[in-house]
Amino acid sequence: MADGSEKREAHRALLGTKVSWTADNLHWQEDNSQDVSSTGMMLRTAQQIEPGTMLTLAFKLPNRKFLEPITAEAEVMRAVRRQERQIGVGLRFIVLRSHDSRVVQEFVCRIIGLPLDDVIDSLGDAEDDGYSYQMDRLLCEADERNARLADQQLIKDNARLRKDSFRTWRERGKRIALLALFIFLAFKVKESLVGLNILLPGR
Repeated sequence: MADGSEKREAHRALLGTKVSWTADNLHWQEDNSQDVSSTGMMLRTAQQIEPGTMLTLAFKLPNRKFLEPITAEAEVMRAVRRQERQIGVGLRFIVLRSHDSRVVQEFVCRIIGLPLDDVIDSLGDAEDDGYSYQMDRLLCEADERNARLADQQLIKDNARLRKDSFRTWRERGKRIALLALFIFLAFKVKESLVGLNILLPGR
């Protein structure tokens, strides 16, 4: 399951928010997040945390900053390094209330401009609690469907651009043809006038 989740790239939205976290439910620390997806989060921290460690998280999203924080259980999947220095850890949500999973998914979709998948709306009542592997599978399917929608929209946009480009060149062609016709007629009229001057007596 972990391998599949790591191979699949969920849509991520930039999110710089304070995240309170603990590995033992006793000692809490606070760091900033870098991004969030429907299935996980990148936590910016210099703390060395081994992959496989379970963390308890509490964080708020901008669209619900005056409400209770979202709480989640997450697994450390990997350390994120830059120039040989750890700058954060990649987390995968393991336990998340279904209502909160919808809130996170809606936030991500709004930030990156994708429609909220109706699969998320069918994840149960807002008061339900257990984020399960079945829900994880549904979220994976939602991300994949969003990716397909984005691809379809890109194809439509490209087709519209080609159509607009064709229309533009067609209009230019018409204008060029009309201009050529005008020049041709003007030339013929000039030829006729010259011929008329030659035929008129006394000229």
